[in-house]
Amino acid sequence: MDDSEVIALQQQGIAVWLYGNTGSGISVADNVLFAFPWVVRHLIGEEAWPMERVIPFEASILDPVYRRLREDQPGRTSPSVPRLFLCMGGSDEGLATERVVDLLSGIEVDIEIICVIGAAYERPDDLRQKLNTLGAPFQLLTNPSRFAQVAAGCDLAITTMGQTLAELNCLGIASLVIAVSPFHMKVAEHYASRGGAKVLGLVDELEKSAVHATIEGLVKAPGHRDALKEGGVQSIDGKGGYRVAEMLFNSFQKGFTLHRCDVCGSDDFETLAVLNGRPIGKCRQCGLDYMHVRPAEDTLLDVYAADYFEAPRTVTGVSSYEADRPNVLRFANARLDGIEMQLPEKGRLLDVGCALGYYLEAAAKRGWEVSGIDISEYAVNFARDQVPEAQLQIGSVETVDFPTRHFDAIICSLVFEHFLNPRYCLQRMTSWLRPGGVLVLKVPHGGGVMYRFTPDRWFDSHPDNHFCDYTPETLSRFLESEGLCVVEHHTEGIYLERFCDALGLEKARADTLMAIEGLDARYSAFARNNDLGDSLVVYARSMY
Repeated sequence: MDDSEVIALQQQGIAVWLYGNTGSGISVADNVLFAFPWVVRHLIGEEAWPMERVIPFEASILDPVYRRLREDQPGRTSPSVPRLFLCMGGSDEGLATERVVDLLSGIEVDIEIICVIGAAYERPDDLRQKLNTLGAPFQLLTNPSRFAQVAAGCDLAITTMGQTLAELNCLGIASLVIAVSPFHMKVAEHYASRGGAKVLGLVDELEKSAVHATIEGLVKAPGHRDALKEGGVQSIDGKGGYRVAEMLFNSFQKGFTLHRCDVCGSDDFETLAVLNGRPIGKCRQCGLDYMHVRPAEDTLLDVYAADYFEAPRTVTGVSSYEADRPNVLRFANARLDGIEMQLPEKGRLLDVGCALGYYLEAAAKRGWEVSGIDISEYAVNFARDQVPEAQLQIGSVETVDFPTRHFDAIICSLVFEHFLNPRYCLQRMTSWLRPGGVLVLKVPHGGGVMYRFTPDRWFDSHPDNHFCDYTPETLSRFLESEGLCVVEHHTEGIYLERFCDALGLEKARADTLMAIEGLDARYSAFARNNDLGDSLVVYARSMY
């Protein structure tokens, strides 16, 4: 946008934020954004606008071609003479290129200059004449089609703050930055503070002696140049656009936040379904299914009130969680059987998301010293009456506290998928677990028969507050990344009627099939052996 377009919008009361640095509108815009890591967050704080999905522009410059060029840079015609790459980007309205060329006159080290300008550069003949007076070999290239290949053949670069610098960083070119405005200077100084470049200063305030000293120092000291090169390479991670989206999103989507993949940290996903405007995506890097738009924590507190526990249980068909007590106790004792196979001597046990206390009831009867937490005040008060000997707290994994290495076993059954920040919660739970202690997780299985064969039904019935769907592979990778060793997993929630749904059978034929004697048991064995259950149970031991 040019300055007149920006001003016209501002006169209508519209705040204008420009994402990028092209056009004269940057001089009058309310804010200018760059997709460099951590720079926008530092300059603008947490303010952001709503974006459902943003592909960072660095994605194009993280392409393997850049890595190949960086690792196998083209040979020089004069390998003993360093090449200096000059490119101020775009049309260079301020003619910063000419200013830099003027400053290079009289430099006392041998250099070869590769100068790149855009097709809209206003005075290419004047620039060529200035380059001629330097007495150094040079090439003046206008809008080269193979920009990256040209830049990759250089040792050192002078550029402005913008995408060109990001490309030079990706190519491993030690870069010096000049700023064309105070705003760009602020951005450049913060970027350089993390090693991505070295700032020469504002273009109108540059001093020849300082420019010469900087260039001569880098030419004569290859080690300093290599350090600057490596700092630039490390400064680009392809997630700048995501950071911009996250901050802008938070400004307008009050009560919601953006999240990356909880297992590997990537923000590259394929959308599988949309629930109430919020996508569920499959991470292209590790395969985790996750919601990248999630409610703020205080929003969830309203979900787990008394109504949550008094509502009908859709899977077991009973009238409420309280009425489902026999079924919950059956699963509780199954979990405890698995724990006691690992830990024959009972000790301290924590139930995370203890609900009405049925797991605590079963564990206490078997001789465990029990504690429980839940964010529902209603549930904790109910559990206190149910299991008076239990140590109970109202709160979440993020808000409660226990001594480190305090528990011998921790159970987290059908709760882990509700965590807004599961990695942080996993770190907290692991810190409470003694070395060799057992963590048991039960989560919905993003690889069971319903997910595999009737995905539409899976996503149609998917709760809004299940933020990740795990498989044995993704959950094991997650646990192992936090110092836990998975010792066993199996699946539960095995229902023959769901297999009939997967086959697409009409009700009459399904009823006939399910009535066959022994088929339910045979299917259950088959499903268990092939991880087809709709719930996943994992036992892991702390290694530290």
